[in-house]
Amino acid sequence: MLISTTADYDLDSLHTRLHAVRNYTIDVHVSHAFEGGVFFSMDPDKKWVKEQITFIDALHEQCAKADFSPARLHLHWGNLNATELYHNWCTVNNPIEQFGSVGCLNMLLPQVVKHTAFIEHNSTPNKLFTYLNSAQRKHREDALNYIYENDLLDMCEWTWFNDWHYNLNEHFHSLIPKSAEGLEWKGKPVADVDAFAMSPELIDMHTNTCFDLIAETFYHHDVHHYSNLAHMNTVYFTEKTWRALILKRPFLLIGNKDSLTQLKALGFKTFPMLFDESYDMLDDDKRLGHVLAQLNGFSVESMFAKINTAEVQDILEHNLQQALKLSQKMVDIDSKMS
Repeated sequence: MLISTTADYDLDSLHTRLHAVRNYTIDVHVSHAFEGGVFFSMDPDKKWVKEQITFIDALHEQCAKADFSPARLHLHWGNLNATELYHNWCTVNNPIEQFGSVGCLNMLLPQVVKHTAFIEHNSTPNKLFTYLNSAQRKHREDALNYIYENDLLDMCEWTWFNDWHYNLNEHFHSLIPKSAEGLEWKGKPVADVDAFAMSPELIDMHTNTCFDLIAETFYHHDVHHYSNLAHMNTVYFTEKTWRALILKRPFLLIGNKDSLTQLKALGFKTFPMLFDESYDMLDDDKRLGHVLAQLNGFSVESMFAKINTAEVQDILEHNLQQALKLSQKMVDIDSKMS
């Protein structure tokens, strides 16, 4: 039996479904494959408050409420650290019964493969990099402020899909929301198309630039405000990273510590010949600054020449093929559960 959950899923319905099958000799597979955070967001009635309960705690509570053995539950989670996170949680919480299995299943990748158009870079781009954002995050604001304050804004294609922020430079107050033509935010055209679709304008943003500056959903581990949860470290990739791999794009990654290490463990290659990737191992207070400082040392012409070397082109092709293989593996796992 397969139960798919999202950030907005009402967990009380999970309890009801587990209770209904508790006397049958079947296992239950819970797919949380489009989410990677440790916390479960609030449901509409605010019964589950993410600052008070982790997703794993919530699942164990629902098993207990349904009188359903956790050993019959198999969790498939978008977090790359899923297995390690659950092991750490069990070490700290010492449950009477553990889940039957916990592993990573990230179904954002197959969605991106399905909807991403392949592009060719046939001429020298006009700009250096893309910096595309939708939801507000502090690390995204800090990066956009840096880009403006270091006179790099004209060298990038950037978006900011909503009109709220905490600390954006006042220069941006009259410019946001900003999106690619044909790719608007909620209530505008993008709401009528698949969130992973590539508009012609978005394709142009990529063909007009050399590489991607990716600001992932998580920069800090999402438990970094909670010292009692230091054992729950998140590494999570969304469509932002997957799209760069599929579009054969070099990238600098503003994400969790060890993100590049995790990508390599999945069989991908990165770009130490283009960037100083030692940032991947730096702590949160230093990593962002180390990434952004590298933007000052490039020109469009020199970067485009480096990207078109055989070494880099081989890596880009390798990453595309690896993404397609991994996507098919994810699809196969999902199909077996269904």
